[in-house]
Amino acid sequence: MQLVVDGMKMQPCDPTFIESRDAILLADELTYNGANYCLIWETFARRGLGLLATDGGNEDFSKPLNCPATYRVEKTGPSDAHAGSLVGYELTIINGRAATIADAFVTDFLPANTEFQGTTSSCVVDLTGNELQIALGEMASGAVASCAYSLLTLDTPYTYSVFEDRIANSQKWTSESPLTNDRWQISLGNTHTGQLALRARNVASLTDQYLTLKDPVLLNGTQPGLLFWHNFRTEGNVDGGVIEISTDNGTTWEYITSDRFIENGYQGLLSLSDNPLAGLEAFSGISQGWIRTLVDLTPYAGQEVKIRFRFGTNSSGARDGWYLDDISLLGDLVTIANRACTHDDELLCSAVTTVIWEPEVVATNEPSASGDWQVYPNPTFQFLHIAPVANSARQAATATLYTLDGKIALNRQLAPSQETEWDISNLPNGVYLLKIQGGSGVYTERVVKM
Repeated sequence: MQLVVDGMKMQPCDPTFIESRDAILLADELTYNGANYCLIWETFARRGLGLLATDGGNEDFSKPLNCPATYRVEKTGPSDAHAGSLVGYELTIINGRAATIADAFVTDFLPANTEFQGTTSSCVVDLTGNELQIALGEMASGAVASCAYSLLTLDTPYTYSVFEDRIANSQKWTSESPLTNDRWQISLGNTHTGQLALRARNVASLTDQYLTLKDPVLLNGTQPGLLFWHNFRTEGNVDGGVIEISTDNGTTWEYITSDRFIENGYQGLLSLSDNPLAGLEAFSGISQGWIRTLVDLTPYAGQEVKIRFRFGTNSSGARDGWYLDDISLLGDLVTIANRACTHDDELLCSAVTTVIWEPEVVATNEPSASGDWQVYPNPTFQFLHIAPVANSARQAATATLYTLDGKIALNRQLAPSQETEWDISNLPNGVYLLKIQGGSGVYTERVVKM
């Protein structure tokens, strides 16, 4: 409190939040020789007043490189990649300590189903088993080093969707609120992609807001999951949201516990209050922008499920709320978690989780022949051509285009011995399954609409 008072004496009249922050930092430097420097930066950065924040509401959540005052590694890499492709990573190694490190090194761990590509490395890497060791030698206080390299992923396994909603409307969901009229609604502007998202408002009254998937979805893989993007600003550790799942069409609901999260799980424990979710871990506080959350649903493999996003507030303290966008249920969720750690007693680690999707489709205008039929171009922007090639295909057949959650997008009879041109420009972009029945049997092929 004394630092705040001292800072107020140093700040100009009618100060901005940035000027108030800087005055408190200066007061700490003059009074305590900067002993609370990193704590002050951490406090302000958590609230959007980080190193690069500017006046006028432009938030930033970063801190100076020497905060915290530790020897650490910060790892970056892609959030998504194709099976069978190269995945690039970059390590930034920082000595935030006051003293020089005589023999600095970092240990990186090779994920399963990947191969290290030594020729891509920008530094000397020693590979032993599944460990990559990067030796840096002497590293002075404040020094920063970097290393980049790539891993090759295998062709299989990979992630695929059985349900997707990019939030073009709210038709796939029901919104309920048993306590008040406050409920989930379509929101314009604050989105991850597109123009619309779904939002639960954080009001200063008691609410319990449900956003429930209308129709059950079959999790037909062996390691299913949930992927969604969200952005929240709630009364920290008081108001927040959780995820629930049902295997009996919504008769009963099970709370998704924190151990099921692969990436960006619950961020706070809701304190005891009149909030219906009090005492539960939840998404609460500030998400610092749009973040992706991954949930492991392996215990529900082979079952039809409904998902429910539930947001609860107590009777005081309003904030912005919880926004959802780009929600997917996955038949299989395949990720690689790449983790690097510094050494000695601190052992500070940084990890990147990458979702591995199906192998990249190479665009071509040449027919792709398989079985009795040729289908091209694939991917396509508008027209899909289906042509018979074998004698057994020169008779009437039926072509059906399915979404990945098993719903029929288009259906058409194919004339005998004739090439068919199919206009699919009105379909949303994505991956579909084409099934042709006729001739000698059934022919299937994945089709990408761009």
